[in-house]
Amino acid sequence: QQIIDKYGADALYKGGLNIYTTLDSSLQSKAESSIRYLPDIWTDDPDHLTQPQVGLVAIDPTNGYIKAMVGGRGQDKFNRAVPLQIGGWAPQNSSGSFHGTVTLRTALSRSYNIPAIRVALKVGTTKVMNMAKACGITTLVEDGPYTDNNPAMALGGLTKGVSPLEMAAGYGTIANNGVYNQPVSIIKIVDRNGKVIFEHKHSPKQVVSAKAAYQTTDMLKDVLISGTAGGSGIGRPAAGKTGTTDDSKDAWFVGYTPNLSCAVWVGDDRSRSMGSMYGSGAPLSIWHDFMLKAVQEIPYADFTRPAGAVTPVAKDIGKEDDKDKDKDKNKDPDEQTTKHELGKPPKVVKPNSKTPKPEKPVVSNKPEKKVQSPAKPVPVKPPTKPEKK
Repeated sequence: QQIIDKYGADALYKGGLNIYTTLDSSLQSKAESSIRYLPDIWTDDPDHLTQPQVGLVAIDPTNGYIKAMVGGRGQDKFNRAVPLQIGGWAPQNSSGSFHGTVTLRTALSRSYNIPAIRVALKVGTTKVMNMAKACGITTLVEDGPYTDNNPAMALGGLTKGVSPLEMAAGYGTIANNGVYNQPVSIIKIVDRNGKVIFEHKHSPKQVVSAKAAYQTTDMLKDVLISGTAGGSGIGRPAAGKTGTTDDSKDAWFVGYTPNLSCAVWVGDDRSRSMGSMYGSGAPLSIWHDFMLKAVQEIPYADFTRPAGAVTPVAKDIGKEDDKDKDKDKNKDPDEQTTKHELGKPPKVVKPNSKTPKPEKPVVSNKPEKKVQSPAKPVPVKPPTKPEKK
């Protein structure tokens, strides 16, 4: 479409153009394979489309190159990797409860909403909006009755929503130590005579301080270790974030390594609630399956700590009854943290090492089978009288 808009349909279909793209055919195949984790909730809609749908975009944050893109199930031509509309918003935590004073690390890893709102109000929503724009979000409404300049935008409550493409680029900016690269899919176009009529010019821009970006990444690492995506490591240094809108109409997972940022959205075209769907469900499963395989084809990389960057960890000052999360039976899956998840970070596997082929992702939307515990032995009372020998 970009070529048609700029050069016309005849040039594209009859001009004998050689178009060089950034897409990686191997990663694209892996992305298309990963959507098998998408559940079939609605299958009898009038338009004959199975719902929910999916959008996935993977970008190299070091240059903005789009490596893979999936815009749906392949049943129509609509590309859901571009802007979509997010549903309503309410200022409360997912569980409906208050967790007391917590660190930013805990708030991010367990996806608490109230701390995000408080931070936005403290620094000013205008600054938050400007930062989002600097990181590549183009769908913001800046004024008028439907302006996004309000606390809701701290949780993604935007009038026009946001696309997986821009989310991958935005998180990629954090992955790249605060340097933003505009997403690009076409590197060069050469006409039939060998003349270069278009060539992409790389123009990186520092929009977030390197220290702030590294500190954010360090906190988001915990999401994949002990947070809402606990146990979803990919054998490489990685960070990410779950996201779920009100009534579970949209579910997200966006995660990244230093050289690959991937955003996954799952939602219904008709904006219906998906019930118990969370970012830690199908979106995480799709992301994990794709990234686990994708990182085997890209160089190993670790996040670079800028000079002077510190990552302090302070003790949370929460409510007394908030200490044992296992006892909170009414907690939503996006905020569950069980004891067995609080383990060591996943082992880092460097490329070219003799390691076994990655197993099938452990993340699944299927409910776990309940295993009955063995029956307790029945105590035997001792005889009241001594037995005769």
